[in-house]
Amino acid sequence: MGGKSSAPPAPDYTGAAREQSEASKEIANQQTWANRPNQTTPWGSSSWSTAPGVDPGTGQPITQWSQTQTLEPRLQGALDSQIDLQKERSDLGQSFMGRVEKDYEKPFDWQNLQDMSGKLRPTTQATNANEFAKQREDYTNAAFDQMRPEHQFQEESARTRLANQGLTPGSEAYNRELGRVGDAQAGERWNAVNQGGLEQQRMQNQLRAQEAQSFGQEQTASSFQNQLRQQGIAEQAQKRGMSLNEMNAMLTGQQVSSPTMPTFMGASAGQAPNLLGAAQAKGQYGINSTQIDQANDQASMQGLGSLASMAAMYFGGR
Repeated sequence: MGGKSSAPPAPDYTGAAREQSEASKEIANQQTWANRPNQTTPWGSSSWSTAPGVDPGTGQPITQWSQTQTLEPRLQGALDSQIDLQKERSDLGQSFMGRVEKDYEKPFDWQNLQDMSGKLRPTTQATNANEFAKQREDYTNAAFDQMRPEHQFQEESARTRLANQGLTPGSEAYNRELGRVGDAQAGERWNAVNQGGLEQQRMQNQLRAQEAQSFGQEQTASSFQNQLRQQGIAEQAQKRGMSLNEMNAMLTGQQVSSPTMPTFMGASAGQAPNLLGAAQAKGQYGINSTQIDQANDQASMQGLGSLASMAAMYFGGR
């Protein structure tokens, strides 16, 4: 029977993990250097520089990178002019603060503004107003007085004419003729009453037209009065805020801006050593080695058993 076999020696998992981490850091450093090119454009240049430093958190040495941008001389001069102009605008805006404080230290003057227009009076008047009813009655009575002598003359003429015709008072023909004269006179009196009503309506319409005209004039005057008040408020507010607006205009003018350089890729992150993976691999190797040793021991025991059986058979047969 051959000798007992053993598992091969365990690889250096931890060393391999550290070597892999160092290789990753070296690649990251190379990528960082590759991503830090010095650039030259029509607007200027951008350059990188390094200096040794210490990580304040870990105390480990590190490389500190610095980027410097240099503008083309004419562009730098323009930028300097913008900065100087902005400084002068800011100083000028700051000098307005005294004016702003003076404008706002006095309360808003509401007393000297144009008064606001009050409520307008109504423009309607009833058609049966007492003065119109009396004027209608006066107009009708005047018409009656004017036609009364004529009516008396017509009635006397009719009586004389009927008497000359031989008709006696109370007869049918006599009464019919006087009735006709009375009906005609009643129609004239009715027309007088109707004309009085029309005259009242005419006067009412005339009054309403006058009232409407007066209301329109009052409305125009009221609107103009309120407009003057609003103009006074706006003018006073504009005067109070003019210095503030001028100061804000100075402070919110053209802002200083610098040219934009081409972008570049950031540095890559280095990988820490996978010590946990190395420990797990080493543990798994130990388990595998134990399993191999156990399998070898079992195989050896089985081999010894087989030899004993063969020996017994051999010697028993003799």
